[in-house]
Amino acid sequence: MPVVPNFLIIGPPKCGTTSLWHELRKHPDVFMPEEKEPAYFNKEYYCFRDGSRDDWDQYLSRFRRGEDCSAVGEATPGYSLLEIAPGTPVRIADALPNVRLITILRHPLRRMESAWRQNVRMGRLPPDTFKDALWKYTPIVSGSKYSETLSTYRKHFEDEKILVLFLEDLARRPQKTLNQAFNFLGVEPIAEQLDRDDPKNESKDAHFELPQLQWFRSLRLWKAGRALVPEWIKAHVRNLFLRSLPPPDWDERSLAWAVDQVKDDARKALEYGGKPQDFWELPGEI
Repeated sequence: MPVVPNFLIIGPPKCGTTSLWHELRKHPDVFMPEEKEPAYFNKEYYCFRDGSRDDWDQYLSRFRRGEDCSAVGEATPGYSLLEIAPGTPVRIADALPNVRLITILRHPLRRMESAWRQNVRMGRLPPDTFKDALWKYTPIVSGSKYSETLSTYRKHFEDEKILVLFLEDLARRPQKTLNQAFNFLGVEPIAEQLDRDDPKNESKDAHFELPQLQWFRSLRLWKAGRALVPEWIKAHVRNLFLRSLPPPDWDERSLAWAVDQVKDDARKALEYGGKPQDFWELPGEI
C-alpha cells in the first residue's frame, strides 16, 4: 500500500513555513520528504524546470520512507496562493479528504516586506520600488490576507482539521509552538527543546544579484568550465554581482494604504487563531 500524506503545511509564503518544516521533520515519528514544496496541488501555475509535473503515483512515491511514521506530510507555501491557484483547496479535499492542515502566519506588514525582498532577489522586481511594488504587484499584499485564504479552506475542511500557528510564537516560544503542532498531528510532544537552527530564508533575502550575473552564467565558456572552477572563485564572482537590499521605503501614504488593505482580514485571522487583537500592531488600527 502506498504511503499517503496525512498533513500538509499550506503556507503562506514568507511566514516561516521553511523553518517549521525544518523543525517538525526532526521528530522521530514525523516524516517529511527532503525536497520541500512538491506543489502537487498547485496545478494552475507550478511545474518543474523541465516543464513536467508529478502524477499521483510520483507524488506518493515521495512518502515511501515514511511508512513507519505516524505523521507523514509535506510543506508547500504555494497552497495559500489562491489568487494564482484558486483550485488548490478543492484538489486537496478531493485527494486527501482526511488530511490535516497547518498554516503559519506572521505580522502582515512584515510578510509584505519579506515577499518584496524575495521577488527582488529572484529578479521579478527592481530593488528600488517597494512603494510601487505594493500597488502594482498584487501578490505582495494579497498574500497577507490570511483570513480570506482560511475562509476558502474552511469550506472544505472542518476547523478541527486546521491548525493556525504564528511565526512570532515559533521565534519566542519554539518548544511550546512545536508541541502544539505535534499534539495536532497525534505524535508525542517533545519533553526538551529541540536544537533549533537559524531561521531559514530571511538572510538570503537581504541581498540580490545584478542582472549581469545571469548573463555571465549564460556564457558557454562559463557553462563548459564551471565544474573545474574552484568554489572560492565561484564565490568571488558571485560577490562581484551581489548587492545588499535597501530597507523597504514605507511612506505615510503607502503605509496607510497597506494597513487599510489588511486590517479587517488581520482581525479575523487573529480571532480564528485565538490571539488578542493587539498581537500584531498595525499603525492606527489593531
